[in-house]
Amino acid sequence: NTESLDISLIAHPKDLSVFVGRSPLHLGGTFDDVKIAVHREELAVRVGASLGLAALAGPLAAIVPLIDVGTGTEVDYCQGLISRTQKAVEEEGDQ
Repeated sequence: NTESLDISLIAHPKDLSVFVGRSPLHLGGTFDDVKIAVHREELAVRVGASLGLAALAGPLAAIVPLIDVGTGTEVDYCQGLISRTQKAVEEEGDQ
C-alpha cells in the first residue's frame, strides 16, 4: 500500500469569534490507517499569549489572543485551490 494522506484542514471563520482555540486539523497515514492530529503550535501560541497577558495586564487582557475577528464574507479561500487544480489539469492534458 503506497498511497498516503498528507492533508491539513484550516478553518477561516467569516465572522467575529470569541474564545477561539481552534487549530488546523491534520490527516495523515495511509488510506487503510488514517491518523488524525491537531497542529498544536498555533494553539500553544494562543494559550501562551493568553497566559502572558493575564499575568502582565490582568484577566480581561487574557481573552485578546482568543478573539478571531474573521475574514468577512467576501473572501474566497477556495478560489486559489480551484485555479491551481484547473491549471494542473490543463498541463496534464497538454502532455
